[in-house]
Amino acid sequence: PDNEGVEPLSLPAEGNYPTFEAAKDAANHHAMLAGYAMIQGGGTYKDPRKGNRARKWVVYQGFTIGVAFMNGESEDDYAWAVKILRSQLDEGIWPSVIATDCDEALILALKANFPAIPTKLVLCFWHISMNVSSNCKKYFETEEVWEDFLKGFRNVVFTKTEEEFEDALEEWKEAFHWNNGERWQVGVDATPANIQEVLEKEMSQTALTYCCGRWLGKYKKQ
Repeated sequence: PDNEGVEPLSLPAEGNYPTFEAAKDAANHHAMLAGYAMIQGGGTYKDPRKGNRARKWVVYQGFTIGVAFMNGESEDDYAWAVKILRSQLDEGIWPSVIATDCDEALILALKANFPAIPTKLVLCFWHISMNVSSNCKKYFETEEVWEDFLKGFRNVVFTKTEEEFEDALEEWKEAFHWNNGERWQVGVDATPANIQEVLEKEMSQTALTYCCGRWLGKYKKQ
């Protein structure tokens, strides 16, 4: 069908929308916006027919307030869409939180257009958990152990203080066989059961290494 791969923009019939704005520029970027609140920069969706990217903006409850169609995902592409979003805010009115995925170009564009005070940029945990699942779930043999691993990761992410973060991180590492990044060793007289145990520890440590290196270092405070 003609509309395959295209997500329609739908708004409830009843709603108090201060604006509805459509915009286009010379680079063939398009944006449609209505209202604002606690804003989340949703995922980027690609139209398989034309290769255009669509960046969806939603408010906290999951209601779509805008869609921007872009030719690429560079900082310049995002800067245009973010400026259109910002233009819909009344003077001196800012969202308190903007949640995004970890797209560096998007984050830089937002930082350039929204002041750190009062707008706080945070990472969306749903996007993070999807990334962790796609890269780490394969290292666990059972769904139960995987769920425990993800629960431990979630506990670390949602800590409130630096001290709580360090405590939760150490507890999570200990539970999943962290060996300071060193390989677990198999003795010369190891039984098949011993070898299997070491393999499971190695897999757990590989998943820990990914999560700590990808998410819990660089994005620790986001």
